Amino acid sequence: MLQHEKPHIQHYRLQDLNVSAKSVAEFIAFRISADGELMQNIKSIALNNGIVSGMVLMMIGTLKKARIGWYNTEKGEFEVAEYDGGLELTSGSGSISMENDVLVPHIHITIADKNNNAFGGHLFEDTIVKEYIEGTMIHLKDIFMRRIYDERVGASPLSMQKL
Repeated sequence: MLQHEKPHIQHYRLQDLNVSAKSVAEFIAFRISADGELMQNIKSIALNNGIVSGMVLMMIGTLKKARIGWYNTEKGEFEVAEYDGGLELTSGSGSISMENDVLVPHIHITIADKNNNAFGGHLFEDTIVKEYIEGTMIHLKDIFMRRIYDERVGASPLSMQKL
């Protein structure tokens, strides 16, 4: 980037979108039971609560198996690692939006093994719950979030608009 160029930054504040916090959010607490597939359960919880624009605020619990990806921007693809055994889900958060008429949770997680080694990245399908996962989700009722492919970055960043 040249020194005189300003970086392209897209940010939204509630006042910019002309909405209030009171009219925007509905909080949903959830629990996912043993042997549940984490990503599919997040999608089901969102769909069952009418959420097409939302945020997963937090998740904690235990996993039998985790699949976590890192996006290699040079190659334009994910590199996925798989972890097995007793794992702690120490943190999980992200967005829920639409991309090409499909509900797309974009969730990042951090896990720890029995030796307190931590690993993190994008949540991928085939991540299996051990005992349970508990978490919260927020439903953004007055904001439509969608992912639109951007050739420049080789990915689909989040775009938001007031309904």
